[in-house]
Amino acid sequence: MQTQHPDNDWRRIVYDALVRFCADAHTPEEEIGTEGSEVGVSAPAASDTLDFRKLAGEELPLTQVAALCLVSRACVQTGNITDIWQQGATTILQTKLEAHRMSWSWKRLLPDGLEASWDFRSEPHPVFRMVRASNLDPRRASFEHGLVDAMTRNDDPIVFLTSSLDDLHPAVAMFDTNVVCIGGIDREVLPVLFALRYPELTDEQIEHLVFRVPDLSVVSLVDLDCVLLTFRQSDPNVVPMMIARYVEQSLDEEASTEPKLWRPSSVVPLNDLVGLGAAKVAAQDALAALRDWRAGLLPWNAVPRGLLIAGPAGTGKTELARSLAGEADVHLVTASYNQWQKSGSLSHFLGAMEKSFDEAKRKAPSILFIDEIDAFYTRTDLSGDGRNDSYDVKAIAALLEKLDGISDREGVIVVAACNHLKFVDPAIRRAGRFDVVVEIGLPTFEELAVIFGQHLGDRTSEIDLTVCAAAALGRTGADCAAAVRMAGATARRGNRAMTTNDVLAALEGNAPKMSDEEWLRLAVHECGHAIVATALNVGSVEYVRIGVSGGECKVAVTRVLQTENDLHTSRCVALAGREAERLVFGSIVVGSGGAVDSDIAKATRSASDQICSFGMGSLGPVWLAPEGTLSSVREAVSGHLPEVAELLHTAEYTARNVLIEHRGLLVEMAGYLAQSKVLRGDALDRYLAKVPIE
Repeated sequence: MQTQHPDNDWRRIVYDALVRFCADAHTPEEEIGTEGSEVGVSAPAASDTLDFRKLAGEELPLTQVAALCLVSRACVQTGNITDIWQQGATTILQTKLEAHRMSWSWKRLLPDGLEASWDFRSEPHPVFRMVRASNLDPRRASFEHGLVDAMTRNDDPIVFLTSSLDDLHPAVAMFDTNVVCIGGIDREVLPVLFALRYPELTDEQIEHLVFRVPDLSVVSLVDLDCVLLTFRQSDPNVVPMMIARYVEQSLDEEASTEPKLWRPSSVVPLNDLVGLGAAKVAAQDALAALRDWRAGLLPWNAVPRGLLIAGPAGTGKTELARSLAGEADVHLVTASYNQWQKSGSLSHFLGAMEKSFDEAKRKAPSILFIDEIDAFYTRTDLSGDGRNDSYDVKAIAALLEKLDGISDREGVIVVAACNHLKFVDPAIRRAGRFDVVVEIGLPTFEELAVIFGQHLGDRTSEIDLTVCAAAALGRTGADCAAAVRMAGATARRGNRAMTTNDVLAALEGNAPKMSDEEWLRLAVHECGHAIVATALNVGSVEYVRIGVSGGECKVAVTRVLQTENDLHTSRCVALAGREAERLVFGSIVVGSGGAVDSDIAKATRSASDQICSFGMGSLGPVWLAPEGTLSSVREAVSGHLPEVAELLHTAEYTARNVLIEHRGLLVEMAGYLAQSKVLRGDALDRYLAKVPIE
């Protein structure tokens, strides 16, 4: 961000403050003057251009930088920021920011020769005093008896911190003060954070990312960390989508009062929902049973007791509950572990849970939708030696009691959702509490085309749904909806109709342009996976795709029981991509490794599990760690690295020999994929039919 700003612009103030902070961090203590002025370090002049990317390598806490931006901007909007620390100045600061963040921000903003302090004793030099407004209220236990004396002995500048102007004591309110209100985070602050966190981005890329972030006015200042945590992502293109999901959740919570009671008015019919598989069938069965019960044709004990749906975020679990309630014309009561826990202590938690079930029973017939049910700890994973364990055990026990009370909740069907079924306590999953437990996968190519059509509505004729679906393979329905919204915003900004390229750009983000050779390398890598998977009969290749964020070869594995040879062939497929690159280009790129779900990581976990979890290594029938865990990898690498390496080298050798045999097909197939970006259906079958199964 290399933009010129006036002297009193908050960005300039923040930039200069951070430069001084970094200079102090690198300056030995003995080189700093008695009044805090730096020796040998010159802060940029006001005329310098701002480039926050230059500070990216410094140890700057992003949470504190965000607070500094908010404080500086609020002060500038109120008036000249230097007025706040003039002798005799009194400022009332209304904010929900934590005191420690306010303190860090003020210390960065203060001019030389002025120190910030929460201490009210007399000082021989000027001090900028920060006071919690409640400390000046003798009616409260936090009243500081020495504060009034300290304030009357000098005219040091003072700032009073309060969360509400209504809470000010008259002794504070009567001052001739500046009132500064700290607003919440918004898109104006985000460019600074993007530049510090992702210095490789250009101004245009940052602008595009910020544009994709929705309105943040719904985000409370106390939830600032929830937005900042999205910057943990290594890929900046993911940040706007994560913030959008959080904002959507905040809107849902804001629209509710405690447990939300809602009768759907406009929902997608169950028959029109796609990508839900067995969950949709289970919901349709529950709908039919509920209708028969209401008509007196079926006793309540014959109605499904509950439906537990597991699947990645954004796959339509909540939408399924809405559709079920809408078609049945019954109330929908929503709750979640997080919503109940917000109530505070265990007793309040249990009370909030009770209230949700009571609301559902009072408004029966109804659907009670419980989200985040995997947030309850699995009791088998608890250590049993702490207070938190007791909290979670009692919370689960209370939930089980509510789920068992089928006779006490006639007319209430419980639908629960989770991201990870393995984290749900087995007692919750058992029949009688949730009769139907189903998992939702990611949408297929055909389902994605339908999803795009639903979200595009009457704009479908202008968009190539096949191309959009191909680009969205591996994404969720929520991702498709977000892409359509962002594409619509792009079109409106240009005062034109939406195009297919708008949707593709929204899906892929503002990623750097790739050369033809890079596209071909991606294609060679993914086709290598497909050819080896087919030759070794690992499973059916459903599709192969490439995009700016990487590629994917989707293999449907049908075997339930795995032999030692199955583990070997799975490693061959995992390592086939890099071997295909080496065969065609004579080198490999870093894409096969790095991430925890990378090709090399998957192959290494497989080899580690074979030795330390499955008893199929030189150790024999010895179990050292659970499968698929880092502890399994650590055990294998620390004590059996040569054996792990040998298993991986053997898999590489097998994959290489298969690819050498089909080198011509590999090049031909990759050339087609580099142009089309997706291979599926008949086109994919024609290529893979040339690969004999070994």
